[in-house]
Amino acid sequence: MNSVPPAEDTMLCHRRAAGRSCNARMAVSLRTGLPFRVRVWQIFLSVVAGVAAVTPAAGQGGAESPGVVVRKIVMERAPIFEQKDLDRIPWLPLSWANKLHVDTREDVILNELLFEEGGYLDPEHLQESERKLRGLGIFADVVVAAVPAAGDSVDIMVRTKEVWTTAVDVGYESFEDERLVSLSVSERNLLGSARRVDMDFDSGIDRSSWSVGLRDPQLFDGTWQTAVSFRDADDGNSWGASIGRPYQSLTDERSWSLNVSSREFSPRFYIDDSEWVRPDGRFNNVSVGAGWKIGATPRYVWNTSVGFLLESQDLDSEQSLEVETPSGTLEERVTFPDEPKENHSWRTVYVGISQRTRRYDELRFVRGMGKVEDVPIGVNTALSLGWTTRALGSTTSGLFVSGNVNWSVRGGESWLHTLNASMQGLINEGGGRDLRFVTSVRGLHTVRNGVIFATGMRFGAISQADRHQVLSLGLESGLRAARFREFNGDRLLRANVELRFVYTPGVWDIIVPGITLFGDTGASWFEDGRDFRPEILRGAYGIGFRMGFLRSADELPFRLDLAWPALYDTDRSAPVVSIGMGQVF
Repeated sequence: MNSVPPAEDTMLCHRRAAGRSCNARMAVSLRTGLPFRVRVWQIFLSVVAGVAAVTPAAGQGGAESPGVVVRKIVMERAPIFEQKDLDRIPWLPLSWANKLHVDTREDVILNELLFEEGGYLDPEHLQESERKLRGLGIFADVVVAAVPAAGDSVDIMVRTKEVWTTAVDVGYESFEDERLVSLSVSERNLLGSARRVDMDFDSGIDRSSWSVGLRDPQLFDGTWQTAVSFRDADDGNSWGASIGRPYQSLTDERSWSLNVSSREFSPRFYIDDSEWVRPDGRFNNVSVGAGWKIGATPRYVWNTSVGFLLESQDLDSEQSLEVETPSGTLEERVTFPDEPKENHSWRTVYVGISQRTRRYDELRFVRGMGKVEDVPIGVNTALSLGWTTRALGSTTSGLFVSGNVNWSVRGGESWLHTLNASMQGLINEGGGRDLRFVTSVRGLHTVRNGVIFATGMRFGAISQADRHQVLSLGLESGLRAARFREFNGDRLLRANVELRFVYTPGVWDIIVPGITLFGDTGASWFEDGRDFRPEILRGAYGIGFRMGFLRSADELPFRLDLAWPALYDTDRSAPVVSIGMGQVF
């Protein structure tokens, strides 16, 4: 099912309890002998009531001063390459980049600020405005600072540095006779408006496709967002559209969203972990939701939400289909079952509660290669409970569950640990219907300047999995000497380790190169087909090259990995080549 939007996720170089009555109510509900779904709802509503009781409501700030007055907002805007850059590298035509680039419009910058001239300034809004401007992905650097002015007023200095926003991303992965090629061209600041246009081409094993998309983060008064996309593939078309007003700040009062998508394609439907068929299918999703702030503490902000989800998927039955394997197509054919269990229409009404941390640290070399990254420190959680019911036209009834926890902690200036856990699915009389639980742990340790030790682990499990939405492990998903989606199942175990060497000073303050030594291991399997044994683990080791671009809108580094297989029974051609954007984990 479509996930309910979780709490917003936004080294290593640092810049700068419920009441007794609530617990009693929960204890009583567990002893009443009521149906399971009623007890769950009572517990959930008790938690919401407890949070609302112990956190101050919006606007209840006591007798605190509203703050100082913003006298004026002063813009300081730097081009992609300043004069010192041109003087340092006179033999490169850097000035042409400044001439061809359209600078960001001033109104785009003003729309992201959480204050205005003549209004009162909340000091927290300085850093939030800075994060919002960085989040547009169209600036190399952003600084928002208050400067004392006459009387009890301040001037706000907003310094921004432009980047080259036309990006060409190339992806290439090769294993023996398999080739996956992708090309993406995007303009992330169309005519200085912060609008983004994407054009993509993919040529893979399953299908070839092209797509176009448009995103506007500042629709109407600058607080609305919208996006549309269209994709044409060998096995069908798809489209999507969304519009909404997200929370404008951590303490904003409300948000809402509407998302619609439709897709026709022939997915891999797995018979077991190494054989599949490709039935024709149609998939539709609609979600609408609204959220409100219900309270805040010095460390966290609490929100609640309500919404409606509609999902339908229809795989054509009684088809005679070829059986495919990683090594080719088999001669046998199978008849796809009549009315497969994966076909369904679910309509769900839900309510949710979320907690967002108010602490963000400005770090470097977390996922990128030198640019400032706003990393939430603390616990971000989101939980939604709903009821999927035949009364609304669903093909089944049950308790809908969607939850996410993201927990990041710092260990001094050199350690960053992140835990992410998510769960989603339907619980009814038959147990968990496509109930998914995935958790990952990631650690970064700066051994010394320019040397980072990175580790990652990932575990996943699905109850009554849809056989076309399984957990995969392969060349594109963390096992760099495997075939594309070589291992599949309703269980996943994966571990990765990298030693990253980064030339942190950069070259001409334009590019940041790096080298990575890595090791991967993991397995994916169907629980009803086999038990986990160490013998099913497969691995890879190798060397990679990274390149970060400080004057480009690409926040993720260019990646080239050469991998050799390990823990395989048979010889494999090596090295396996993987080219793309971003870190593997």
